[in-house]
Amino acid sequence: VVVGSAAEVRALRPDFRALAAEGDVLTIVTAPGEAPGSGAGAGTDIVSRVFATGAGIDEDPVTGSAHAVSVPYWAERLGRTEFTAFQA
Repeated sequence: VVVGSAAEVRALRPDFRALAAEGDVLTIVTAPGEAPGSGAGAGTDIVSRVFATGAGIDEDPVTGSAHAVSVPYWAERLGRTEFTAFQA
């Protein structure tokens, strides 16, 4: 799920019961990063959060696999092969 800003990603208050009802699905919410000093993840190119409620993990704060599947999307959108990412 791509949202408009890193602030939106950080402010999410997911309905974990509704997410769990979808089954064992990894939900990644991501947005462009922010300028340095703007909050958690500031100074990075992209920001994300990951929810795996159907697998018994409401929120996973360190999901390398989420970045792995997000990279192709962001590489194309940013027009770059290198960038920084932060999982909020």
